Amino acid sequence: MSRPWEQPYSERFAGRLPKVFVGFVAFGDIDPQILESTAHWCFQAGSRYSGVFEIHWGCATRREQYRARNTLVEEAQKQEADFLLMLDDDHLLSDCPDILGHFFREEKPMQGGLYVQRREDKSQPVIVKYDEAKREAGWCSWDEVPVDGGPVDVLGGGVNWCDMTIFDFLKQPHWWPYPADRREVTFLPDQALGLDLQLSIGCKKLGIQPWLNGNVRVGHMIHERTVLRPPQVTGPVECTACGGLASSTTKGEWECMTCKAQLRAA
Repeated sequence: MSRPWEQPYSERFAGRLPKVFVGFVAFGDIDPQILESTAHWCFQAGSRYSGVFEIHWGCATRREQYRARNTLVEEAQKQEADFLLMLDDDHLLSDCPDILGHFFREEKPMQGGLYVQRREDKSQPVIVKYDEAKREAGWCSWDEVPVDGGPVDVLGGGVNWCDMTIFDFLKQPHWWPYPADRREVTFLPDQALGLDLQLSIGCKKLGIQPWLNGNVRVGHMIHERTVLRPPQVTGPVECTACGGLASSTTKGEWECMTCKAQLRAA
C-alpha cells in the first residue's frame, strides 16, 4: 500500500496549488544582513511563485530549538500545508531565490540544503560544513561531499523541506531536546550532529531516504558576524532592467527575481 508522499505530484495537486508553510526558527538576535536578505526573499517569493504555490508564513521565537521546530510543524498542520520549509535565523535566503522550486521539483519527501551529513547506513554520519579558510575550494569536509545532491544519512544546517504527510506517521515530538534540555526522554541526539538526527532516523524507519538537494545553497552568518557563502554565490545585486533584486546563478550570471532578466556580472 502506497504512502501519501509516494503519490506523484501531477496527481496529488491536480486542480489546486500546493500549499507551502515557510517557518522560521528565530532563537536569538538576528543580524541586520539576515533581516535584509530575508525581507528581499519574502517579497520576491510573492512575485516568483504567484500561481505556483499558496504560501503561508510563521515564526517560532525565544524558546528551545527543539520546541520551536515542533511548534512550526503544529502551525503548518493547522494551515493544512502540504509542505514545510523550515529555516534557521542565520541564512542569506536571497542567495538562492528559487528554494521552493528546487525542493518541489525533486518530489522527495525529506530534503535539505547547505549542510549535510553523509555516509553509508552502517557508518556514523560525518558532519559536512563550510570552512572559511578553504572556502574558495567549495564545499569542505572530512569526507566525500555530494555537491550535486544525493542520499544522506542525516539532514542538517537549518534549511529543510518536509512533506507534511510524514508527520502523520512519526511519533511526537518530532524533534527531541539536547541533553541539557531533556524532559524524561529515551532518545538523546548527539550534540555534534544536531537536532535533525532524530527526525532523519524516524524517516528512514518509514522507508524515506533523506536527500541533499544540491541546488539549494545559501550563505549563512557565523557568530562573529562573518558571512560565509557557497562557491559562485556573490550575493544579490540590483537588476538593471527593472530595479528589482537579482541573485547569482552560475558562470557569473544573475537572474532577476522579478522580471527574470539574465544579467552578466559587472
